[in-house]
Amino acid sequence: MTLSVDVGATSIKAAAVGPDGGLAGPVRRRRTRYPIDPDGLVAVVTELAGMLPRASRAAMGFPGLVRHGCVVSAANLARSGGPGTPLDEDLVRRWDGFDLAGAVAGALGVEVRVANDADVAALSCSTGVGVELTVTLGSGVGTGLVVDGRLAPHLELSELALGGVACLDDLVGERVRKGLDPAEWDARVVAVIDQLDRIVRFDRCALTGGNARRLRRDALGELLERVVVVGDDAGLSGGVRLFD
Repeated sequence: MTLSVDVGATSIKAAAVGPDGGLAGPVRRRRTRYPIDPDGLVAVVTELAGMLPRASRAAMGFPGLVRHGCVVSAANLARSGGPGTPLDEDLVRRWDGFDLAGAVAGALGVEVRVANDADVAALSCSTGVGVELTVTLGSGVGTGLVVDGRLAPHLELSELALGGVACLDDLVGERVRKGLDPAEWDARVVAVIDQLDRIVRFDRCALTGGNARRLRRDALGELLERVVVVGDDAGLSGGVRLFD
Protein backbone atom coordinates (compact mmCIF):
# COMPACT_ATOMS: atom_id res chain seq x y z
CA MET A 1 0.00 0.00 0.00
CA THR A 2 1.20 3.50 -0.87
CA LEU A 3 0.34 6.65 1.01
CA SER A 4 -0.27 9.24 -1.69
CA VAL A 5 -0.33 12.94 -0.83
CA ASP A 6 -1.42 15.74 -3.14
CA VAL A 7 -0.28 19.14 -1.87
CA GLY A 8 -2.37 21.92 -3.37
CA ALA A 9 -2.62 25.64 -2.94
CA THR A 10 -6.13 25.23 -1.50
CA SER A 11 -6.03 21.85 0.22
CA ILE A 12 -3.69 19.00 1.11
CA LYS A 13 -5.18 15.58 0.34
CA ALA A 14 -4.02 12.08 1.23
CA ALA A 15 -5.24 8.57 0.51
CA ALA A 16 -4.11 4.97 0.59
CA VAL A 17 -3.53 3.79 -2.98
CA GLY A 18 -3.28 0.25 -4.27
CA PRO A 19 -0.71 -1.07 -6.76
CA ASP A 20 -3.00 -0.24 -9.70
CA GLY A 21 -3.43 3.37 -8.63
CA GLY A 22 -6.95 2.85 -7.32
CA LEU A 23 -7.91 4.56 -4.08
CA ALA A 24 -8.15 1.97 -1.30
CA GLY A 25 -10.32 4.04 1.02
CA PRO A 26 -11.48 7.56 1.80
CA VAL A 27 -9.57 10.72 0.93
CA ARG A 28 -8.50 12.73 3.96
CA ARG A 29 -7.81 16.42 3.59
CA ARG A 30 -6.81 19.58 5.39
CA ARG A 31 -7.12 23.12 4.15
CA THR A 32 -3.81 24.70 3.15
CA ARG A 33 -3.34 27.43 5.74
CA TYR A 34 -1.01 30.31 5.00
CA PRO A 35 1.71 31.08 5.69
CA ILE A 36 2.98 27.52 5.47
CA ASP A 37 6.65 26.63 5.87
CA PRO A 38 8.38 23.24 5.43
CA ASP A 39 7.87 22.18 9.04
CA GLY A 40 4.19 23.10 8.82
CA LEU A 41 3.71 20.99 5.70
CA VAL A 42 5.49 17.99 7.18
CA ALA A 43 3.25 18.27 10.27
CA VAL A 44 0.09 18.25 8.14
CA VAL A 45 1.29 15.26 6.10
CA THR A 46 2.10 13.39 9.31
CA GLU A 47 -1.36 14.15 10.68
CA LEU A 48 -3.07 12.92 7.51
CA ALA A 49 -0.96 9.76 7.45
CA GLY A 50 -2.15 8.99 10.98
CA MET A 51 -5.74 9.01 9.73
CA LEU A 52 -5.09 6.33 7.09
CA PRO A 53 -4.00 2.68 7.04
CA ARG A 54 -0.28 2.10 7.55
CA ALA A 55 1.56 2.22 4.22
CA SER A 56 4.94 0.75 3.27
CA ARG A 57 5.93 3.81 1.22
CA ALA A 58 4.72 7.32 0.43
CA ALA A 59 4.46 9.50 -2.69
CA MET A 60 3.93 13.23 -2.75
CA GLY A 61 2.88 15.71 -5.41
CA PHE A 62 4.24 19.16 -4.58
CA PRO A 63 3.07 22.43 -6.22
CA GLY A 64 6.50 23.61 -7.32
CA LEU A 65 9.75 22.46 -8.84
CA VAL A 66 11.33 19.44 -7.13
CA ARG A 67 14.54 17.59 -7.94
CA HIS A 68 15.79 14.46 -6.18
CA GLY A 69 13.21 15.03 -3.43
CA CYS A 70 14.40 18.58 -2.69
CA VAL A 71 12.42 21.75 -3.35
CA VAL A 72 13.86 24.06 -5.98
CA SER A 73 10.91 26.45 -6.03
CA ALA A 74 7.82 26.43 -3.82
CA ALA A 75 5.80 28.80 -6.03
CA ASN A 76 2.52 29.61 -4.26
CA LEU A 77 3.54 28.00 -0.97
CA ALA A 78 6.22 30.68 -0.64
CA ARG A 79 3.53 33.37 -0.60
CA SER A 80 2.31 34.56 2.79
CA GLY A 81 -1.35 34.47 1.72
CA GLY A 82 -1.32 31.92 -1.07
CA PRO A 83 -1.96 32.44 -4.81
CA GLY A 84 -2.17 36.05 -5.89
CA THR A 85 -0.27 37.44 -2.90
CA PRO A 86 3.37 38.61 -2.86
CA LEU A 87 6.26 36.25 -2.32
CA ASP A 88 7.51 36.15 1.27
CA GLU A 89 11.30 36.31 1.14
CA ASP A 90 11.63 34.40 4.41
CA LEU A 91 9.43 31.59 3.09
CA VAL A 92 11.37 31.57 -0.19
CA ARG A 93 14.55 31.07 1.82
CA ARG A 94 13.08 28.32 4.00
CA TRP A 95 11.74 26.35 1.05
CA ASP A 96 14.82 26.73 -1.15
CA GLY A 97 16.68 23.41 -1.20
CA PHE A 98 14.51 21.85 1.51
CA ASP A 99 14.81 18.04 1.52
CA LEU A 100 11.08 17.35 1.56
CA ALA A 101 11.40 13.64 0.79
CA GLY A 102 13.95 13.20 3.58
CA ALA A 103 11.89 15.15 6.12
CA VAL A 104 8.69 13.22 5.44
CA ALA A 105 10.60 9.91 5.39
CA GLY A 106 12.00 10.78 8.82
CA ALA A 107 8.53 11.59 10.13
CA LEU A 108 6.79 8.52 8.70
CA GLY A 109 9.58 5.94 8.75
CA VAL A 110 9.03 4.85 5.12
CA GLU A 111 10.59 5.52 1.72
CA VAL A 112 9.23 8.74 0.21
CA ARG A 113 9.33 10.02 -3.34
CA VAL A 114 8.33 13.56 -4.27
CA ALA A 115 7.60 15.15 -7.64
CA ASN A 116 5.77 18.15 -9.00
CA ASP A 117 2.02 17.70 -8.45
CA ALA A 118 1.16 18.10 -12.15
CA ASP A 119 3.81 15.51 -13.04
CA VAL A 120 2.18 13.05 -10.65
CA ALA A 121 -1.21 13.74 -12.24
CA ALA A 122 0.36 13.30 -15.69
CA LEU A 123 1.56 9.81 -14.76
CA SER A 124 -1.98 8.91 -13.74
CA CYS A 125 -3.51 10.34 -16.92
CA SER A 126 -1.00 8.78 -19.32
CA THR A 127 -2.01 6.00 -21.70
CA GLY A 128 1.66 5.27 -22.40
CA VAL A 129 1.44 6.21 -26.07
CA GLY A 130 2.79 9.34 -27.72
CA VAL A 131 3.29 12.84 -26.38
CA GLU A 132 0.77 13.39 -23.59
CA LEU A 133 0.35 16.72 -21.83
CA THR A 134 -1.58 17.03 -18.58
CA VAL A 135 -2.85 20.44 -17.46
CA THR A 136 -4.14 20.89 -13.93
CA LEU A 137 -6.74 23.61 -13.48
CA GLY A 138 -7.36 24.66 -9.90
CA SER A 139 -6.17 27.44 -7.66
CA GLY A 140 -3.33 27.71 -10.15
CA VAL A 141 -2.23 26.02 -13.35
CA GLY A 142 0.23 23.14 -13.59
CA THR A 143 1.59 21.06 -16.45
CA GLY A 144 3.18 17.64 -16.74
CA LEU A 145 4.50 15.89 -19.85
CA VAL A 146 4.77 12.14 -20.47
CA VAL A 147 6.32 10.75 -23.66
CA ASP A 148 5.62 7.10 -24.53
CA GLY A 149 4.87 6.38 -20.88
CA ARG A 150 7.99 8.06 -19.47
CA LEU A 151 7.83 11.25 -17.44
CA ALA A 152 9.74 14.08 -19.11
CA PRO A 153 11.84 16.52 -17.07
CA HIS A 154 9.56 19.04 -15.44
CA LEU A 155 9.13 22.40 -17.14
CA GLU A 156 7.43 25.27 -15.35
CA LEU A 157 5.20 26.04 -18.32
CA SER A 158 2.73 27.73 -15.97
CA GLU A 159 5.27 30.58 -15.80
CA LEU A 160 4.57 31.47 -19.44
CA ALA A 161 3.56 35.07 -20.05
CA LEU A 162 0.40 35.06 -22.14
CA GLY A 163 -2.46 37.47 -22.75
CA GLY A 164 -0.72 40.37 -21.09
CA VAL A 165 -0.17 38.66 -17.73
CA ALA A 166 3.02 37.40 -16.12
CA CYS A 167 1.97 33.75 -15.66
CA LEU A 168 -0.89 31.39 -16.43
CA ASP A 169 -2.19 31.53 -12.85
CA ASP A 170 -3.00 35.20 -13.46
CA LEU A 171 -4.87 34.32 -16.63
CA VAL A 172 -7.03 31.31 -15.68
CA GLY A 173 -6.37 30.58 -11.98
CA GLU A 174 -9.24 30.33 -9.51
CA ARG A 175 -9.01 33.89 -8.19
CA VAL A 176 -9.24 35.25 -11.72
CA ARG A 177 -11.96 32.80 -12.81
CA LYS A 178 -14.32 34.00 -10.10
CA GLY A 179 -14.38 37.46 -11.63
CA LEU A 180 -14.88 36.35 -15.24
CA ASP A 181 -17.88 35.48 -17.34
CA PRO A 182 -17.75 31.68 -17.91
CA ALA A 183 -17.42 32.16 -21.67
CA GLU A 184 -14.41 34.44 -21.17
CA TRP A 185 -12.76 31.92 -18.87
CA ASP A 186 -13.41 29.16 -21.41
CA ALA A 187 -11.79 31.26 -24.13
CA ARG A 188 -8.74 31.89 -21.96
CA VAL A 189 -8.31 28.21 -21.12
CA VAL A 190 -8.55 27.27 -24.79
CA ALA A 191 -5.93 29.94 -25.60
CA VAL A 192 -3.65 28.41 -22.96
CA ILE A 193 -4.09 24.88 -24.34
CA ASP A 194 -3.50 26.13 -27.88
CA GLN A 195 -0.27 27.88 -26.83
CA LEU A 196 0.96 24.78 -24.98
CA ASP A 197 0.18 22.70 -28.06
CA ARG A 198 2.36 25.03 -30.13
CA ILE A 199 5.21 24.34 -27.69
CA VAL A 200 4.98 20.56 -27.15
CA ARG A 201 2.78 19.39 -30.07
CA PHE A 202 0.84 16.96 -27.93
CA ASP A 203 -0.97 13.89 -29.24
CA ARG A 204 -3.31 13.98 -26.26
CA CYS A 205 -4.02 16.53 -23.55
CA ALA A 206 -5.67 15.60 -20.26
CA LEU A 207 -7.32 18.30 -18.16
CA THR A 208 -7.67 17.59 -14.46
CA GLY A 209 -8.09 19.47 -11.20
CA GLY A 210 -11.09 21.06 -9.56
CA ASN A 211 -11.84 23.46 -12.41
CA ALA A 212 -11.31 21.12 -15.36
CA ARG A 213 -14.97 20.11 -15.36
CA ARG A 214 -16.01 23.77 -15.72
CA LEU A 215 -14.66 24.03 -19.25
CA ARG A 216 -17.40 23.63 -21.85
CA ARG A 217 -16.31 21.00 -24.34
CA ASP A 218 -17.77 22.88 -27.29
CA ALA A 219 -15.38 25.77 -26.56
CA LEU A 220 -12.41 23.61 -27.59
CA GLY A 221 -13.08 23.77 -31.31
CA GLU A 222 -10.44 21.89 -33.32
CA LEU A 223 -8.68 20.82 -30.12
CA LEU A 224 -11.70 18.78 -29.01
CA GLU A 225 -10.58 15.44 -30.48
CA ARG A 226 -7.23 15.60 -28.65
CA VAL A 227 -8.40 16.87 -25.24
CA VAL A 228 -9.98 14.79 -22.48
CA VAL A 229 -11.19 15.70 -18.99
CA VAL A 230 -10.32 13.28 -16.18
CA GLY A 231 -11.28 13.11 -12.52
CA ASP A 232 -9.52 15.32 -10.00
CA ASP A 233 -8.08 12.35 -8.06
CA ALA A 234 -5.29 11.99 -10.64
CA GLY A 235 -2.90 13.78 -8.29
CA LEU A 236 -3.38 10.94 -5.80
CA SER A 237 -3.67 7.88 -8.04
CA GLY A 238 -0.51 8.76 -9.96
CA GLY A 239 1.65 8.56 -6.84
CA VAL A 240 2.35 4.86 -7.24
CA ARG A 241 3.92 5.53 -10.64
CA LEU A 242 6.79 7.39 -8.95
CA PHE A 243 8.04 3.96 -7.87
CA ASP A 244 8.03 2.43 -11.38
